[in-house]
Amino acid sequence: MLLAVAILRTDRRLVGRMREGGATSPERAVDLGDLNPLKEWRLRRLTNEGAVFATGDGRHFLDEAGYAGYRRRRRRRALTVLGFLLLVFLAFYLFQKSR
Repeated sequence: MLLAVAILRTDRRLVGRMREGGATSPERAVDLGDLNPLKEWRLRRLTNEGAVFATGDGRHFLDEAGYAGYRRRRRRRALTVLGFLLLVFLAFYLFQKSR
């Protein structure tokens, strides 16, 4: 749970830095500076998901549509896992009740 909070906070901070810098196009890309390992990992993830793009000189910019799609996919995944866990819990409950 603590890791999930750290991941969400890191994502929000990275995206916030790009938004504050107006980095929404290659021309307005920003240098994110030295990043700790967690931020590097999350930046790679956002880049792989199409939410962030890197320029040739190491700067980054946010693709708002890509970021919205990434958040939708992440939310869908979380709801799927939650639904599955609810079904497992319900099955376990019904099995115990029938004994």
